[in-house]
Amino acid sequence: RSGLQANTELDFTPHSAPLSRGIHLHAVLPLAKSLLAQRDFDPQQTLVSFCAPHAFLEATDGAPQLRHVAGSNRVQLHAYRRGSNLHCLLGLDNTIKGGAGQALQCLNLALGIAETTALPSSGLAY
Repeated sequence: RSGLQANTELDFTPHSAPLSRGIHLHAVLPLAKSLLAQRDFDPQQTLVSFCAPHAFLEATDGAPQLRHVAGSNRVQLHAYRRGSNLHCLLGLDNTIKGGAGQALQCLNLALGIAETTALPSSGLAY
């Protein structure tokens, strides 16, 4: 949150397409002045570091591919900076990660067992 402007407005654009399952999202957020001044700020590298310890988050080098997450509890993310804005791309299976899988992941954590228990980590077409 500290990297965003105060009272940030988020442009949230889920993409509609003839897909059998999955959601692709593009979000645009204005960057805070402190990050704008940093020429070496790399949002993708920040995302890679954030995703590393999380079992179901994957930072991708390019746009997320729904075929890689369909049928899994995984989320693919990509981020880049364009001008004064941060662009975030996301792909997930809205049936697994969007509902049932998310509930099972939370139940696993609540019961003190591995959060990956009984959850698919690879997509149907991966």
